[in-house]
Amino acid sequence: MRVILAIALCVVVVLLVLVVWLARAKTEWVAYVPLEYDEHSERLVQTQEEFTSLDAKAVVIVLTGYGEPFQYSPDPPYIWITRKLASDADLVWNFTTKASDLRARGEVGALISKVGGGPPENSVLAPAKSGKEGSE
Repeated sequence: MRVILAIALCVVVVLLVLVVWLARAKTEWVAYVPLEYDEHSERLVQTQEEFTSLDAKAVVIVLTGYGEPFQYSPDPPYIWITRKLASDADLVWNFTTKASDLRARGEVGALISKVGGGPPENSVLAPAKSGKEGSE
């Protein structure tokens, strides 16, 4: 009987540790790194183009549309996303592509004006940090 209780207690402790770890992973902020598909290497790689203010606004629109939490600093343009999102390269590439499509169609300005030109409600304005990870 004691063995069963000990095993049950271990299972509960492991589950609690897992829940805490998952909750923490969701709120750790890392720099958003735009990704593109490199046909030569046949893999996703960091975009080599400069990340402009218009690029950042397009990404903000996409992240807002998908309900993803983020932090945004307009000057210089910098976006932090959750570690959980950053670990999914395919999804980051998808969001980067959607943001590029918005820019190509010239829709960023119109969409920003619809949200009042300010940050969306799910964003947290953060002070500018050059290349550093932040945490909430």
